[in-house]
Amino acid sequence: MKAAERILAALLCLCLAFGTAPAAAAELYISDEASVGSIYAVDLSDDSRLEAVRVYFDGLLSDRGYVCDGRAFVSVQALCALCSVYPEQSMDGDMLTLSRPGFELKAERGAGYIFFNSRYCYAPEGFIFRGGRAYLPLGAVEWIFHVRAELSADGARVDIDSSDMELKTGWSSYYDENFSFEDVYWLSHIISAEAANQPLEAKIGVGNVVLNRLHSSIYPNTVYDVIYDTANAIQFSPTLGTTLSNNPTPESAAAAYLCLEGFNTVGESMYFIDPELASDHWLRTAKLYVTTVGRLDFYSER
Repeated sequence: MKAAERILAALLCLCLAFGTAPAAAAELYISDEASVGSIYAVDLSDDSRLEAVRVYFDGLLSDRGYVCDGRAFVSVQALCALCSVYPEQSMDGDMLTLSRPGFELKAERGAGYIFFNSRYCYAPEGFIFRGGRAYLPLGAVEWIFHVRAELSADGARVDIDSSDMELKTGWSSYYDENFSFEDVYWLSHIISAEAANQPLEAKIGVGNVVLNRLHSSIYPNTVYDVIYDTANAIQFSPTLGTTLSNNPTPESAAAAYLCLEGFNTVGESMYFIDPELASDHWLRTAKLYVTTVGRLDFYSER
């Protein structure tokens, strides 16, 4: 089926399913800028923060999405129809679920990520649930559906290129089969030991530092050896105590999987420090400041 025919067929299905439904109050699950990773719900019955935006699939006006605080959200149902997948949907308390064989999506308020086909997708923007439809941020849409999505500079339209559209595959043992048990174990444990009380974005940042070192020629070549490296003094203070033996928090475990999926919140950072707990003089003078997330400052090589 040609792209235009596929889009028209999808539009017909959407019209039959949603065409006459009245607009309902919106629930917005979106990151609080004061605490990245903390998701909250807002009753937007007056649409005070939502702006409708036209959504074009392969150049054809196809649907309506929303923009909130400069971030665009696109209907999951519209994209599912585009690839002839029609999952059952439920919004039960804080949990959004869309499910059918080969398509399992769960997004929980407060998580900061989406669980799709047994894999983790970082989604700090949250999601919108309005009029019986779920809307995801563009980054999550690109990751799940393998499309290219872009909000125009003036915020007036979203363009989605579905020429390479393909659902992200995954299965219950995906991480067991694609990553070593030791790497997952030690990455989740060091994240929890270093950043259990920090937002998800910072937890991912700690994991990024470990993996950045792992991929560098000047550090050891396993996660365990990176963590316990002492070539230039102790690198991670939890190695001096017993906290690394504690079970990681659920969010720390999720952060480890997100890091292994390639999500990165701190770029090429190789170091981090909580300046309230230790002196950062050496890092400030010898390394390049990258960003601050939660209480952690991140630095890269100069």
